[in-house]
Amino acid sequence: MVGVTHVIIDKSVAIIKKVAFCGCGQILSVTMCDDVKKIESRAFYECYALEFMRLSKTLEFIGLEAFCGCNSMRALLIPPSVKSIEEGAFKKWSRLRLLKLPDAIDLSNLCDEIIDGKDVYENGRYAGVIDDFGA
Repeated sequence: MVGVTHVIIDKSVAIIKKVAFCGCGQILSVTMCDDVKKIESRAFYECYALEFMRLSKTLEFIGLEAFCGCNSMRALLIPPSVKSIEEGAFKKWSRLRLLKLPDAIDLSNLCDEIIDGKDVYENGRYAGVIDDFGA
């Protein structure tokens, strides 16, 4: 995909397959239709220029290291429909300032290490939004 900087995922797509955009370092933005239910492992691995991602409102699953190395991402809002996020999904996001998880998500359904080897609570505590592990 040489030269492609903006991607729109068509409504005919329900699953973004493994390594679909892996290594597409020039992609700046991705906009998904609301029919995408699943993002498989390493789908956007090392899309290091990616700054904007509009996720499907019906997304249920984010696979292993799906967005690993998307270093330019500063914020991502995960829709309420997401039930499972696998290990390392947001690994190597040094510029991340906001990761909004669904209010009703069961944290026990999240892999312990979705961001750079730290669990959700440790990241929240480091950012100053969680005071203790019982919160």
